[in-house]
Amino acid sequence: MAQRKRAAKSVASTVVATSSAAAASGAVAASTVTFPPSQLTVTEEDEQAEAATRQRGRDNRAESTKQTWGSKKREFVEFCKERYPTERVPETVTGTKLHAYLQLRHVGRISKRPRKTGVPADQQVVGFSLVDSHASAVIDLWQEQHDEKVNAHPHPRTLAVKSLLNNFRLETAARNAANFKDKRGTADDGYNHEFYLKMARHFLMDGSLVSTRSLVAQLLGHQTLMRGINLRKLALSDLELGRLQEGLSPAVFLVVKVDESKTNRTGRVEYSGALRHKDPVVDPLFALALYLFQRWEIIGEPFPDLTNNKSWYKTRLLRGQDDATTVLSYDAHRNPILKSFHDLGLRGCKKVTHAARGSGAREAELAGVASSDIERLGGWKQSKGAMEQSYLTHLPVRALRALAGFSPDGGTYFLRRDGPDPSEDLLKMIFPQVEVWQASLDEDTISATGGADKFLELVRFLRRVLLQDIFILQDIQPAHPVLRHVIFKSEQFSAWTVLQRSHLEQVDHPMELALKQVMPQIHEQLVALGEQQKSTLQYVQDMQRASAVSTELQRRRDEVLMHELQRHTAAVMRIKFADLSSLPSSAAADNAGASSATTEGGTSGTSALFLTPATALNSPAEARSIPHTTSSSPPLALEAAPSLSYGLSPSVRTVAQVWEEWKVGFNGGPSLEGLEKEHGTKWCGGPASAARRAFLRRMVIVKAIQDTQGQSVEMRIAALQRKMGAHSLDWFRKQLSS
Repeated sequence: MAQRKRAAKSVASTVVATSSAAAASGAVAASTVTFPPSQLTVTEEDEQAEAATRQRGRDNRAESTKQTWGSKKREFVEFCKERYPTERVPETVTGTKLHAYLQLRHVGRISKRPRKTGVPADQQVVGFSLVDSHASAVIDLWQEQHDEKVNAHPHPRTLAVKSLLNNFRLETAARNAANFKDKRGTADDGYNHEFYLKMARHFLMDGSLVSTRSLVAQLLGHQTLMRGINLRKLALSDLELGRLQEGLSPAVFLVVKVDESKTNRTGRVEYSGALRHKDPVVDPLFALALYLFQRWEIIGEPFPDLTNNKSWYKTRLLRGQDDATTVLSYDAHRNPILKSFHDLGLRGCKKVTHAARGSGAREAELAGVASSDIERLGGWKQSKGAMEQSYLTHLPVRALRALAGFSPDGGTYFLRRDGPDPSEDLLKMIFPQVEVWQASLDEDTISATGGADKFLELVRFLRRVLLQDIFILQDIQPAHPVLRHVIFKSEQFSAWTVLQRSHLEQVDHPMELALKQVMPQIHEQLVALGEQQKSTLQYVQDMQRASAVSTELQRRRDEVLMHELQRHTAAVMRIKFADLSSLPSSAAADNAGASSATTEGGTSGTSALFLTPATALNSPAEARSIPHTTSSSPPLALEAAPSLSYGLSPSVRTVAQVWEEWKVGFNGGPSLEGLEKEHGTKWCGGPASAARRAFLRRMVIVKAIQDTQGQSVEMRIAALQRKMGAHSLDWFRKQLSS
C-alpha cells in the first residue's frame, strides 16, 4: 500500500512539474495523463480531479493574459536557472527569489521602448505598473506550483516584496514630477463634439473602404460606448433593430448584442444601442448602410449566406483586408484612426481605439444623463439584478436620446430628413438579395430561429436610411465611390432626389415640437409666478384673519365690560331695595343712614360680588330674577353661590380661537385668564384633575402666542396658524413642546 502511494505521488509530481513548465512557457497541455484505477486511492483521484480543474481554469484565461504572463514567467525561470544553478529545481518560487528578480532585473531598468515625452531615452526608467505586472506573473506561477503540491513555500508577496514595490511607486511618482512627465491619459483624454464632427467629415471625404470602416467604428463606439475589442469581434448576426414610442419621427435604433467582453467571459448577453442621430454626418446607421453598400455593391463581397447559422454567424461587422470572417486586428483598427487624429491636429490621445468610448460617456454626462444609465449602456455595471437581466430591455433610453443629439427627457425626437418614402423600385435596387432571402424565409426553406429575419429587417431599413442621408454625402464629397454607382445615376434616384430635396426645403420645425421644447421653460416661469402669488395671497389672508380676530376680540371685550357694569349696577340696586323692604317702619329712619352708608361704601360689597364666577350671574336678567331675602334672613345674606366647574370648549380648532377662549371666552363662555386670576385651580376641579391637565396642555399654545418675538399679537397668531397648517391643536402643541 505504501509503495503504491509513493509511486502515485512520484508520477503525480512528474505530471505537475511538466504542467508547471508548460505554464511557464505559455503553452497549453495537449493531453492529460490518466492513471489506471488500480493505482490510485479515492483521495488521490479527487486530488487529480482538482488539479485538472485548476488547469482548465488557467487554460480558459484570456489569450492576452496567457501571452503576457507566459513571457514573464519564462523570463523568471531563466533568471532563476542563471542565479541558482546548484538548486535541484531552481524555478521553485519563493519570496526571496521574487524580491531578487524584481530588484536586479526590473527596478530602475531603462525602458526598452522610450517615448517622446521630452525626457532623454537613456533616462526613461520603466514604470511601476510594469514591475507590478512581473510580480503578479511570478505569483501566479507560485500558485500553480502550490496547487500542484510541488511548492510548500509561503506566499511570495512577503513584507520585503511589498516594501520594494511601495518604495518604487513613491520613487516613480517623484521622478515623474521632477522630469515633468506628460499629463496625457487624464479624464479629458479624447475629443469634444466639434472634433467628432470634423473626424466624421474627414472619413467621408476620404471615401475608401478603410475610412468608412473607421467611421463605423468611431460612430458606434461613441454612441454605444463599446470597447474597441468588442467592436472588432462584432458579427453581423449581433445586430438588429429596436423601436421607441416617442417624438414625431419613428424612433428606430440599432441594437448591438455582445456575449463576450473584458468583464464577461461566461456568455451572458449584454446589450447596447444607437439611435439615428439628428445630424446625418454622425449618424451610425447611415455610416453602417454606406459601409455595407461599399462591401456588397462596390468591392463585390458576397451577401451573407443565410442558409444556416454556421454559414453567416462568423461574418464580421468590421472586416479585415482579405477576409470577412477574421477578427480585425488591433493595428488595422488603430492606425487609420490615429492618422485621422494627426491630420486633424489632435495630439496626445493615448487610447486611440478607446477614445470614442470615453468621449461618448463625457458627452452623455454633460447632457444630463445619470451615471447609472451611462454604466448600463457602456457595460461598466457588472452586477445586474434579476429584473434587469430577465425583464428590462437593458438599454437606458435617456442615454440613447442624449447621444443621438436630443433631449434625454424625451418627446423631442424629430428627423427632418425622415419624410416621404422612396419608391419600391428604388429600394429594391439596393441590396436586391434581401428579396431573394426573404422569399426563402417565407417558404420555410431557411430557419428564422437563428436571427435571419431580424437581419433582413435591419438591411431593409438601412436601404431607406441610405437614400435619406445620401444627400449629405453629395455635399461633402461629390466624388465618393458610392455616388459613382449606377443606382445613383438612375431615373428612379433622380425622381427621389427631387422629392426629398423638396421635402427638406418645405418641412419646418413642427409647432408641436417647439411647444414641447419651450413649454418646460414657460411651465417653470408659471410655477414660480404662481408660488409668488400664492405666498402674497396667503399673507393678505393672514392679515385679514388677524384683523378680524382683533376686531372680534375688541367687540367681545366691550360686551364683557358692559355686561359686568350691568351686573354691578343690578347687584347694588338689589341689595339696597332688599334691605329697605326687610326693615320695620320704626327703624326706617335709622336704616336710611345705613342704606346711605351702604351706597357710599358699596364699592367693597360690589367688589365681593364681582369676584363671583361668570357662571353665577350670566346677565342682568338673572340678577333681577333672584328673589329678595325674607325678614328672617340675615340683612345681607344672598343665595349660596353655585359650585365652580368649567371645561375647555371642544369647538376650539384654531390658534385664534385658543387665544379668544383665553382672553374673552369662546361662544359665550368665560375667559380662562379671568378664571385663573380669580379662582386659581378651583374652576377646573383642582390641580390633579384631568381638566387641569388639558388646560396646561392648551397653555403651551397660549404661551407661544404671548411670546410675540417683536410682532403684534395678531401677526403672531397668523404666523403660528401657518405653522400649524391643517394639523390638530394637539399635534401643534406637541411640536411646540419638542
